[in-house]
Amino acid sequence: MSYVNDPNDPNYVVPNTVPPIAEAVEPAPNPLKWLWWLLGLLVLAALIWTLVRACQPHENCTSLPGTLWTQSHQDTVWSTLEGYDAAHFTAANRGAVISELQALCNRRLGGHTLSVNDITGSAAFTGVADAGRVLSLINGTAFCRCS
Repeated sequence: MSYVNDPNDPNYVVPNTVPPIAEAVEPAPNPLKWLWWLLGLLVLAALIWTLVRACQPHENCTSLPGTLWTQSHQDTVWSTLEGYDAAHFTAANRGAVISELQALCNRRLGGHTLSVNDITGSAAFTGVADAGRVLSLINGTAFCRCS
């Protein structure tokens, strides 16, 4: 509002007076203000759902799944065993060793605690130089796992 010096002008303000204060008007309500709360709650719910799913333990299996026990996985395990004791792990006893490894892994996944005696007591592992390394292979998560 500007001050006008013409007394006939409707915007004229008498000198040494304060112009009238406009009446305060409440702003119109925003019909979408609840949308921000809803979006925030949805993001929070998604975050909580993700955290709960990530913290749940994976399903326990009681035997080595066939989808994991593929030929390439068996070859990897066999080359690891050959690195432990090439004199004992030969092509002649590969089948017996692989099936005994699978049986020992199934026992471990079934809840049994394996020891070195389980390795040395097996006919497939008789004469193995370091049964502890074979046991660590079975007790580890690279070979004997559910997924």
